Amino acid sequence: MIAVLIAVSEVACVRFSGWRSLLLISSVILSFSSPVLSQTEPVGNFVTEVQVQEGGTSGIIQGLLRAESSDGTVLLEDALGKYHLLPPAEIQQRQQTSAVFQKLSDDELMASLLTEVGDGFEVAETEHFLICTNSGAAYAEFCGKLLEKVYAEFFTWSENLQLSLTPPPRRLPILIFAAESEFQAHAAKIHPETPFENTPGFYTVRDNQVLLWDLTRDRTLRFSAIRKKLSESPLQLATIVHEAVHQLAFNSGLQNRFADNPLWFSEGLALYFEQVSLRSPLLWSKPGLINSRHHPEFLRRTADERVPIPLPELLTSDRTFQTAESAPAAYAQSWALMAWLVRQHPEQLAQYIRQLQALQPLQPVSADQRTQMFQESLGSPLEEIPGDLIAWARRQRSSR
Repeated sequence: MIAVLIAVSEVACVRFSGWRSLLLISSVILSFSSPVLSQTEPVGNFVTEVQVQEGGTSGIIQGLLRAESSDGTVLLEDALGKYHLLPPAEIQQRQQTSAVFQKLSDDELMASLLTEVGDGFEVAETEHFLICTNSGAAYAEFCGKLLEKVYAEFFTWSENLQLSLTPPPRRLPILIFAAESEFQAHAAKIHPETPFENTPGFYTVRDNQVLLWDLTRDRTLRFSAIRKKLSESPLQLATIVHEAVHQLAFNSGLQNRFADNPLWFSEGLALYFEQVSLRSPLLWSKPGLINSRHHPEFLRRTADERVPIPLPELLTSDRTFQTAESAPAAYAQSWALMAWLVRQHPEQLAQYIRQLQALQPLQPVSADQRTQMFQESLGSPLEEIPGDLIAWARRQRSSR
């Protein structure tokens, strides 16, 4: 079973009142599920045209064939960069054309974003992002500078690990809505199956977009006032960093979209980056600061000298992230494991990441394979890791 995910920051679920509110929405939400037995490689770089029919409505989807499963499920990427998972029951006809596949240019993507969101929006361009927003120029400027800082630090981090990544070939789309109600309405339109109550933002793997709303709730604020206002909601601000890291990971070759990526890694990576720094001009300075939320949570849950989730379970099963009872422990432990690996075992982590980079769309990975990938990279028995991890965490001091 392959699960395609919408990554939603768990910050949204807290409601500043404890973890029980995680009942409202899981931090990572199952968007599609497809039984996949095997995968065939797409041939060439040509456009595939598929005529589909669903619920009495027919249409044609064109794009690059990214993967095809043995049951006939087809994965297409369209010119916008959006993925379409087409089950065989919906496919009426299919052919590969002689047209070479090309993604939209930045200008074409910009025009498409403006059409998607409607009147009142403008696009602010930064070096690596297209920020489509109606929240005002100052908020777009602040978010743009923050996103560019995250971009630079993300690739510095990967270079330090000697990972081979590729910068995105075009600017990445960010949608920022002035009002939460507008954000909610648009989120419901593109993902009607998912509740987004009290969610400050999310990255959708399918659409390859980050959606946010203006956390200041005031489009008249100037840059300095925006910084002050955001400093009052550091957990919400962390959402911007968290979701940007998801988007960068899936657009640089660190992770492949619609591959069977272990959830502990995806979330642990974003959590490793997200910690804010209130003394920084942009309220964020670099990855790797001790997470002031998940570090004490991990310490509390390991007071009995045991990790809350057995390591084999964390590595092989994503279910612990999807219930209110286990999600807090899953996030805290994923943050701790990622931070420990980066600081204490960077070469082994890099070897593990290289194996994850090889995972392909719609290609299932068994629990045994996940365990083997991790254990071969670390080179030590899994049972020896929790003790070292707990001891390391107790030596750390939370960031402020």
